[in-house]
Amino acid sequence: MRITPAPDRDDGIVEGITDYEVETEHYWALTEAFSTVLATSVLVPGPAEPWHEPVEFPVVWTRRWGAGRVFVCTLGHRVADLRVPRTAAIVDRGLRWAART
Repeated sequence: MRITPAPDRDDGIVEGITDYEVETEHYWALTEAFSTVLATSVLVPGPAEPWHEPVEFPVVWTRRWGAGRVFVCTLGHRVADLRVPRTAAIVDRGLRWAART
């Protein structure tokens, strides 16, 4: 799947990370207006799928919850996924952001 970071985010989590390919499982995920989407992927339907158009969905997002911070990254189903340098950077930065370090 191709990961496309949002270029206009200034939280530092995806700063300097460009589009890249990663072989991992797609999760059908949705966010809502309180979330800040930091990276997306496009799921292209196969011939047996019940939908017919590509669907863009979030793979990395953040959200504030009161005084807390929530970081979500749907990448990383296998250890090999986390060895991809850009994915590892996103996870590291996201966890630091959520922990406020």
